[in-house]
Amino acid sequence: MGQGIMQLLKSETAAQHKLTEQSMSLEGITSKESYKNLLERLYGFYKPLEPKLHPYASVHLKDWSERQKTNLIARDLRGFGHKPKTLDALDNCTSFPNLRTLESILGCLYVLEGSTLGGQIISRCLKRQGIAENQLHFFSSYRETTGQKWKAFAEQLEALEPDPQMTISAASETFNAYARWMSKS
Repeated sequence: MGQGIMQLLKSETAAQHKLTEQSMSLEGITSKESYKNLLERLYGFYKPLEPKLHPYASVHLKDWSERQKTNLIARDLRGFGHKPKTLDALDNCTSFPNLRTLESILGCLYVLEGSTLGGQIISRCLKRQGIAENQLHFFSSYRETTGQKWKAFAEQLEALEPDPQMTISAASETFNAYARWMSKS
């Protein structure tokens, strides 16, 4: 039997994953201000992206509403004094993969959901740097259920039996879009 889609996604997007990790270097977070800047970039990525995912994700992922992160980032930013008006004024990413097929949505979600695993490590590092708990909702989004949520996502993705190459392509494009956006000044 061949590799499952999750294993293929992991192996075929390893290079893009590494670039994404580099764009999220914790070495660049040297103060609360630099952390706030990181959250603002993340908000600008997730806010326009999640509505594009919604038409498919809400149908194919039974727990889609629990997986959305824009509100968590907004909550963290409110801890830095942001108000709805200032959040609306933040720059938004406009360069996303074409998200019009099930495979493109699943490839994109693979990247977003995978980031919750790394978020647990990032959250612990940020706590050691003095970032308050009320500013870590995004990076600790699933808390102690992160592993379970990842497994449930993997099972749902596998059950949908998407075309592997189309899904891998979408995941790669999402990693690239994310890295480009996060590296912008």
